[in-house]
Amino acid sequence: MQLGEALIAYGAERVEEGHMLSAAAIRDGCLILFLIADPLRRANLGALRLGETLIREAECYRVDFSAASMKTHTPYEARLPKDLTSQLDFYIKVARPVLLARSNKPDARWLWLGAEGLPMTAKSLSRRVAQLTEEHLGRRMSAHLFRDASATAVTLRDGANVGIVASVLGHSTEKTAERYYNQARSFDAYRRYHDLVERDRRAARPRTSD
Repeated sequence: MQLGEALIAYGAERVEEGHMLSAAAIRDGCLILFLIADPLRRANLGALRLGETLIREAECYRVDFSAASMKTHTPYEARLPKDLTSQLDFYIKVARPVLLARSNKPDARWLWLGAEGLPMTAKSLSRRVAQLTEEHLGRRMSAHLFRDASATAVTLRDGANVGIVASVLGHSTEKTAERYYNQARSFDAYRRYHDLVERDRRAARPRTSD
């Protein structure tokens, strides 16, 4: 989350001058924050369109995909956190027009635009996320890994409600959610094991006399 906010803050310094790299930085920051809030499949991430699949409501944005647009053939709807609203507004109203101006084509209302003002493909979005995370965090994370991370985080924090993973990730069944639950249990088991080993190691250390 800090990476996304830092990129937006960096871009805000010069975007109103029509600086393309600043506009791209704001886009990148919003892209990271969007994936944290709603880790869509990359195909759907690239299919976000203003007023159609991404709708501005009174206090927040709503993601809305029909069954035909989803891999699971199940309709998907999600409301993004309110604290993301102002950041998306800033990108859409200030930074996105800077990118759009670099193209001579009419605005088709695609959310994510590249340096030449053209819509970014699903692959290019995932590749951009991977580049950003590797450059700034030292670990390459694709858009899909955001889905894995969010599912594991949910089950680690609240294993009793593992069923919500299916809804968050747009799964048609809870079978995949169960896989993340088992993975989270494994992580937790290893963590407890290492804690026990470390406790035994400390207990076995010879005591030094004063």
